[in-house]
Amino acid sequence: MKKVILAFGVLMLLGLACKKDNTLPKKAFEDISLTDIQQFENKFSANPIIVSDDAGNQLLKPGSIIFYKTQIGTLGKMRIVSISDQKLLTIDVVNFNAAGNVILNKSGSTVQPTWLCDLDMGVQTNDFTLREFDWDMYNAFKKGITPKNTAVFYVYSK
Repeated sequence: MKKVILAFGVLMLLGLACKKDNTLPKKAFEDISLTDIQQFENKFSANPIIVSDDAGNQLLKPGSIIFYKTQIGTLGKMRIVSISDQKLLTIDVVNFNAAGNVILNKSGSTVQPTWLCDLDMGVQTNDFTLREFDWDMYNAFKKGITPKNTAVFYVYSK
């Protein structure tokens, strides 16, 4: 009986070791459609997205892709292009309508430190009612995207 249990245990371990990884490869920013974004809607969150930690380690780098839903319900994607030494955030923004057509495609939008961003227009704003996120500087090193006004986000790739 012990040999049967041992053999069964070995077979289970072999089965787990041979299990295929079902993780799909990430798509390039340009190839991501509305349908792709909708597949992740259940993972969207209003929690802050930490871009760099207290030690200054960059957690999201240029090329990182974030999906979002704006306060008026627009689904879109943004790509971090750069974060300058002066902490200027540069992003590419693409918004879709319900039919999956691109309704906004802005490259190189910039957000200054501690400023707000309106993702429906793809621009920095000082209007608190229009913002989807604040580009926050928590301390000298730690930076983050803080969702506002019911906007929600999901980090698709880092």
